Amino acid sequence: NNNDNNNKYYHNYNNHTTINKNNNNIIQYNEFYNKMHEIGENIDPRVWPVALSNLLCGITIGILIPCMPLLIQEINIAPSEYGVVVSAFGLARFIANIPAGYFVDSIGRKPMMVGGTGLCGLSIGGAGLTLLPGFGVPWLILCRLLTGTSLSGLSAGSSMYVTDISTQLNRARMFVPLQTSFHLGMVLGPVVGGGLIDSAGISTTFFTVGGMCIGISFINQLLLKETRQLNKINNIDNNNNNKISIMKEIYQSFQTTFMRWKLLWKNKELNRVASLNGIYWFVLSGTQMTMLPIILVQEPFQFTAVEIGGLFAYMSLVTTIASPVLGTVADKFDKVYTLLGSSLLLGIGMAGIPFATNSLELFASITPLALGSTGLSVVPMAYSADIVTPTERAQAQSLIRASADVGFVFGATIAGKLADILSISSTIYMNSTVIISSAE
Repeated sequence: NNNDNNNKYYHNYNNHTTINKNNNNIIQYNEFYNKMHEIGENIDPRVWPVALSNLLCGITIGILIPCMPLLIQEINIAPSEYGVVVSAFGLARFIANIPAGYFVDSIGRKPMMVGGTGLCGLSIGGAGLTLLPGFGVPWLILCRLLTGTSLSGLSAGSSMYVTDISTQLNRARMFVPLQTSFHLGMVLGPVVGGGLIDSAGISTTFFTVGGMCIGISFINQLLLKETRQLNKINNIDNNNNNKISIMKEIYQSFQTTFMRWKLLWKNKELNRVASLNGIYWFVLSGTQMTMLPIILVQEPFQFTAVEIGGLFAYMSLVTTIASPVLGTVADKFDKVYTLLGSSLLLGIGMAGIPFATNSLELFASITPLALGSTGLSVVPMAYSADIVTPTERAQAQSLIRASADVGFVFGATIAGKLADILSISSTIYMNSTVIISSAE
């Protein structure tokens, strides 16, 4: 085709690769098709600055992991109260997720990631004041609300950034560097955190991590390149943005998002993956994030800060190793079966935790839990992008994040209440049953 646009496209393409022509100066279809697949399957190098940011975020958040069990022990709160502390994070993410899905299209991916890490640093640093007189649990809940808000913006920005630069042939694998780098940071962070808590104390650890997050915000500003304008279909006319007040813009974002969610919910495949994602976060927040930290500081374990850090570092190491494998399996074979297998592994791992009486048995249960969690973390975003149109991707991913946040809120709160009424073991068994049943 001698159309100018096609010639322009060919010359731009020819700068990156070579396609042999036949004697009539025509590109053979099979060679063109194979070369397009080869390019479409390659990992775009623009993902690595985001992966670096996730690595640093993983280290900083990983440092806090040994803090939370020791903090709740220090302020002596019941499981139900700790459930509220955990769920505050998910509640804030759910509320902020809606305007985040709107603003990631209107102001761009990079501002959301830069602003998200900066606000995260302020909220985490503020949590260091919890042990001072006059602060306590209400202050900790407020800080958790701010942390959830900040990470909603960061998640929206990074997921759409990767969606912009990926294709259907490599999307799950393009999300893997984000997951792998974050969990690699989570391997290093808890080990550092355990030593830092023992030497400097809980409050100083929170202050240190807050400062590190603010530093990451500056790094994001320097290294990241905006990708929104590369997605021509999603371009939004912002000429009138300056004429609209922020509050009105936020209101419009809620109105627009709910309308789009209502339409997207009619997509049966997206409906199912969003529901599974919500169930996953329900059981994960109730078991791993609420019950497990309480178990670790009680008999028979009574872990120190370093030991708690080592356990969570091991879980992150499993995730780091498994992420590329599961991403490749999902891309090359089937994303649905990857999700179902991951659900079964997660449920089996959870069911084993109450039976553990020593560290070895606990680690044996944690391993399948970490493997299952890896698959359920990597695949839903990539799968949702595959089953909707390009113009629907931002809101589809917003819906996936919202389902996670709803599950997070109710999972932690309900688990805390059930643990008070029944027991921690009974609560974990129920969560295990829920996620295994969802795999059917």
